[in-house]
Parts: sequence; C-alpha cells; structure tokens
Amino acid sequence: MNDIVHCCVMAEFIYGPGDWPKDFTETVLLSILKKNNAKKCNEFRTISLISHSAKILLRILNRRLYSKMEERLEEGQFDFRTGKGRKMQLDYYEQSEKDT
Repeated sequence: MNDIVHCCVMAEFIYGPGDWPKDFTETVLLSILKKNNAKKCNEFRTISLISHSAKILLRILNRRLYSKMEERLEEGQFDFRTGKGRKMQLDYYEQSEKDT
C-alpha cells in the first residue's frame, strides 16, 4: 500500500470515531545526564520517544493547524511565526508610527 494512502486511511480511522490508538497516546520520557553525578534538573536532558506513525500524523495536524492560524492572525502579529522576527516587528511599529 502506498505510504500516503496508508497515512490517509489511518487519519480517517482516528478522525471518524475520535479515538486515538493507544500507541499514539503513550510517550516514554527519558532523562539523559549532561554531567556526571548530576543532581539538579538542569543537569539532565529529557527526550521523548513516540511512535513513527504518531509523529507523521502529528506533523500533518500541525501543518494544517498552522495554515489555519496564519489565515486568522493580523499583519501586526509577530511572535512564534516563521519569517516574522523581532527586527520585522520593530520595522512594522516604526513604519506605523511614521504613518500616524
């Protein structure tokens, strides 16, 4: 079966009844030492292990939600948007000050 078709079938299987498969909802968190004899939280690095199929489906959902979010945000909204950093924000406010 084609991988894309398989992902679509899986998404429809989840979307229809609204139930996520058990392996999609379980995540294993691992703490890895940054330093020997670590005792404080900032001396550990935490990683999460999730299934490959869950990663793919979550990436698809993330892209769809991001595109919907982009449609609804105003031009002056900058934080956490691709290509809309602090410098662009400062330029935007500087330009709006000149216009008023």
